[in-house]
Amino acid sequence: MLLKKYLLHFLFIYFIFHLFSFLFALVLNPLVFWSAKNLFHIGYAFEASGSGSGDNTYAYITTFWNLCLSLILALPVTMQLSQLRHKNTYNTIRYLFQVTLRLYLAFYMLVYGFSKVFPFQFPPILYFRLAQPYGESSPMGLAWTFMQFSPYYTAFAGLAEVIGGLLLLNRKTITLGTVILTGVLTNIVMMNLCYDIPVKISSIHMLLAALILLYYERIRLIRFFILDKAVPQKEHTIYLGDARSEKVLHYIKTGFKLLLAVGIFSAFLIAYLKMHHQNSGNPPLYGFYEVTDSKNNSGYLHFVFETRDGAAIRYTNNREVKFTSTIDTVAKYIVLREITDNDKTVPKAEYFRYEKTKYGLLFKTADSVKIPLKHKTKADFLLTGRGFHWINEEPFNR
Repeated sequence: MLLKKYLLHFLFIYFIFHLFSFLFALVLNPLVFWSAKNLFHIGYAFEASGSGSGDNTYAYITTFWNLCLSLILALPVTMQLSQLRHKNTYNTIRYLFQVTLRLYLAFYMLVYGFSKVFPFQFPPILYFRLAQPYGESSPMGLAWTFMQFSPYYTAFAGLAEVIGGLLLLNRKTITLGTVILTGVLTNIVMMNLCYDIPVKISSIHMLLAALILLYYERIRLIRFFILDKAVPQKEHTIYLGDARSEKVLHYIKTGFKLLLAVGIFSAFLIAYLKMHHQNSGNPPLYGFYEVTDSKNNSGYLHFVFETRDGAAIRYTNNREVKFTSTIDTVAKYIVLREITDNDKTVPKAEYFRYEKTKYGLLFKTADSVKIPLKHKTKADFLLTGRGFHWINEEPFNR
């Protein structure tokens, strides 16, 4: 029984460290950077931010120390609480731990789910991606393109996360929500591992939380799915002692759940409407332009203009360069400046005059070289132009 209590306290403390790592960062940061140099002998520099990656060096070392500190702190906590005479101490802590995991999973599943229902995590495929040779995409880029291709499948995946998260907010539907999210999160973890998506640490912790909740539901699940027996109704773990207090607590919990679910949904809805309003118009020269000159001595393969101040060029040596763009639609003049992270190199610059033609554009370089360009829409690409077919006489696998 003592070991069981220790494991509970260890897991509870560990998840508190994990969930509120941003609060403990001020204390742990010196330890993280010291151990990186002296314990793990890491010779390269790294930052706490990770530049958008959740699987950076800082995150792994922080997880290591969270684990170590939790193992140590759980021992005195267990010894101290074991001396209490109150019989329900263990059940109370277990209940609070389960509530913490439920809220943790519900919050992130609603956030990630609505970010898929509304196209934030996987927006429509860009021309930049369509113009990229297949073999040059990264494993993560391939996975992202797969999800971006079908907004309906992406919304379906998001709804599974949303439904699972909502079910965790109700005590009567915890079992169903846990079963759904265990399947959903297992798929997410495998996708992150197999496609090298840098959210492995976070997704594995979410799956671990779902498995812990599933463990607490094991008897009910075994009775229902394996033994074919009736499942008893869940009992309250904590009683406040009087009906009035229970009623007040019920209203508080209901209000919090509604605030959480409706608040996250409203935030994404407002952000989506705002984004839709801002993106209502395309930038000048929007689209993909392919060089049509058969001799093509210009050195260019294609041009992409997709964002209001962004462009990309792929050269005949198959090198792709991204630029910031300034387009003067009155003077018919384009200035492109290379986007680079290296401050020591001089950014590449391209200058063109242009005029519209029947099939697209005609660029003129500073050396008076003419570059005929054919405009292609997304419907001209096989991936985005193929569409859906109920009937396929033969597999169309290219």
